[in-house]
Amino acid sequence: MEKKTSCLLCVLTALLLAVLYLWAALRPGVWLRDAFLYRQADGSFSGKDAYAAYTMQVAQTENGAEVDFTMDGETRHYRLESKAEGMSDPGVKIEQDGVVIFTGTALGDPGDAILWREDDGGLADEVNVIVNGEYRRSDLWPSCNWLYNVAVGGRRETRGSVALLLPMGALALLLFSAVFFAFVLFFSLRPGKITVWIGKIINPVFLLFLAVLVIAALLKPGASISAVAPTEPYATKTSAFFSSFIEGYGTMDAIAGLAFGIVVIDVIRRIGVDNDDAVAVDVLGSGVLTGILMAVIYVVTILMGTQSRGLFEISDNGGIALTQIAGHYFGGVGQIILAVTITFACLKTSIGLVTSCSETFVKMTHGKISYKVWAILFTLFSFAVSNVGLSAIIEYSIPVLMLIYPPAIALIILAFAGKFFQHDRAVYVSVMIFTWAAAIFDFMKTLPAGVQTALRLDIPIGLAEKNLPLFGLNLGWLLPAVIGFIIGMAIHRSKRSRAN
Repeated sequence: MEKKTSCLLCVLTALLLAVLYLWAALRPGVWLRDAFLYRQADGSFSGKDAYAAYTMQVAQTENGAEVDFTMDGETRHYRLESKAEGMSDPGVKIEQDGVVIFTGTALGDPGDAILWREDDGGLADEVNVIVNGEYRRSDLWPSCNWLYNVAVGGRRETRGSVALLLPMGALALLLFSAVFFAFVLFFSLRPGKITVWIGKIINPVFLLFLAVLVIAALLKPGASISAVAPTEPYATKTSAFFSSFIEGYGTMDAIAGLAFGIVVIDVIRRIGVDNDDAVAVDVLGSGVLTGILMAVIYVVTILMGTQSRGLFEISDNGGIALTQIAGHYFGGVGQIILAVTITFACLKTSIGLVTSCSETFVKMTHGKISYKVWAILFTLFSFAVSNVGLSAIIEYSIPVLMLIYPPAIALIILAFAGKFFQHDRAVYVSVMIFTWAAAIFDFMKTLPAGVQTALRLDIPIGLAEKNLPLFGLNLGWLLPAVIGFIIGMAIHRSKRSRAN
């Protein structure tokens, strides 16, 4: 017991030190020689080195910036003008306490420009020389070049970098994924305690950190909802509905619900509920509560993303958007908050999926392959897939989702309506066959263009476009599913007639 406690304390200490390092390393600011001036909550900058303590206030103006720079209690006021009147583009003028100390041009990107004097074409600043290991006090004041890049160019830096810990980004991803899925496997091999792991620990931590990010974004929105113009394909109510419906496939909530149902039922039975009706009531109650919570999370996330359009352009995926939002409101700390939120969100989902899939395949193989083996196999597969990147995962998962989501939706509807046909297997089989057959064409249509060309899928896709209603809306499976249901019901009634 003492060894376990010691190991736990060591792990917690390591995590705490890692968090503290990331907090210090990722806080925004700017370097001034050996001093790092951290950006404060009021927008000012402050820091110190072996020579002095520094503070800086920056106020943006119409064509430049006003800067108050303080060193050990002594303050100098700087006025910077970019594209000043009577000067060529990109002309720059800098005043110190009302005296012009520089006129010239800025060459290079904002934040990393080089200033050249107008009179002789030389560099704006002289080179500072360290004498006997120390700077002269006059050299401690900020240079014209530094002031321009920070105040006008908007240069922002961090004191450290995660890349310093792991020089190669690929190695960092590999290591993090390995640790992440080690935790997934650890929890998945203990399915009896899944309510403790997920319900009492992982989920509350996820909701707490998500709430911090969401509340901050909603209290200080980048733009009002009414001011954000909808983009295609959400310009009209009809297209918005159907597009959102298909985009919902990407959440995989319906598929996860089918998979997690096995885990939920198993957990309920393990806590002593044996009656089938009581199990059904508990499953229904947990499902309704989960649905409400998920709806609230999705709505506030949509609001947060929409309001961020006043700050950022549309991102390639939600991960990028959340990173931008977190960085805007919390700086480097926001990246930590987002990282913890996403980590715990994915952790609970991964545990649930590995557990449910393993238990399902144990039943499918009639116990010939143990739960432990299946859990290890699914964990290793997930570990391999996780390292290809979010955009690649989305690109290749969409066709698969288009193939399996329609049958999943049909199966859920049949489960609710099953009493009308006594859950006859013939109805299920008939609907699944027709739905799967139609969903294959949606699968083909959403494959990468190169794959479609190589396999010459334009012919079957063209046939589906001509003959399947709603195919253009990715709902070409709907009519075949209805036909399958009619045929299944006919078979069901025929069997009942013969039985009577």
